[in-house]
Amino acid sequence: MAAEGYRTIGEGAHHQTVFAFLALVDASRWQDEADYFNIARQKRNRSQYQEFGLIGEAETDEALQLATRFIAEVRDWLRDKGMLSEE
Repeated sequence: MAAEGYRTIGEGAHHQTVFAFLALVDASRWQDEADYFNIARQKRNRSQYQEFGLIGEAETDEALQLATRFIAEVRDWLRDKGMLSEE
């Protein structure tokens, strides 16, 4: 969001706002990731407050792999925009 000149404000719901923003910024590029991470966020909330043990190891591994790939894609995008130096 910051790369596009925006930031979240207020109390809570920052993650939800970021995922919704991702889908708006470049839906063709990150819609699937935004949807996946939003569902994961909702499931984590249910697991934390209502249904202990809802998330298994395989699902955790899948989320970690997707997050790692997503971070690499975001870094590439920021480099293309000239907002991140070459590493």
